[in-house]
Amino acid sequence: MTGWSGLASRSFYALCKVSPNLYLDTSNYSLFRGLEAFCEKVGSRQLVYGSGMPKVAPGVSMTTLTHACISEEEKMLIASGNLERLLNEVVS
Repeated sequence: MTGWSGLASRSFYALCKVSPNLYLDTSNYSLFRGLEAFCEKVGSRQLVYGSGMPKVAPGVSMTTLTHACISEEEKMLIASGNLERLLNEVVS
């Protein structure tokens, strides 16, 4: 799902917990410490990095991810690992 905002986070926590095939992109997600809260409540396996390009420069979404207080493993999953896993499931 794309275009979700920080204000909807609490709703998405519950949705993601009951829908393990629901994935959210991070392009519009600039809520302060939002990634940390999402990873704590749900985990990082349902987040996929999104830049918002070409409508917006990717700096905000990349900075949100690189400076999040989450593990390097979680950052790698969000940045590329989750998307790679999804694509491999489709190709396999």
